[in-house]
Amino acid sequence: MDEKIIVGLRKKYSKTKEVIWKDIAERLETPRRKRVSVNLNKLNKLLKKNPAKIFIIPGKVLGVGALDGKAKIAALNFSEKALAEIKKNGEALSFEDVCDAKYKGKDFIIVK
Repeated sequence: MDEKIIVGLRKKYSKTKEVIWKDIAERLETPRRKRVSVNLNKLNKLLKKNPAKIFIIPGKVLGVGALDGKAKIAALNFSEKALAEIKKNGEALSFEDVCDAKYKGKDFIIVK
């Protein structure tokens, strides 16, 4: 599954020449133990500062905390609790959705 996503991101980079797609692909190529895990608390803080952006997490979103506003979040994996909270207040995107859609690199913030 990860290889298809990485290939899709690299194709998007070659078409658009936006560095964000290459950066995300490289982050996904790292070992799983080094991937990012982000709680909803952190995403909520970022959401208050950047309400119009789409947050992209090259790892897993965990369910500690809550979201106060509507957010679009793209991640490799979601915990069950995080997915339920995100769907209640926004939209959860997969990397396949991001690769196929007409999003621009400036629409995203990579969460580390």
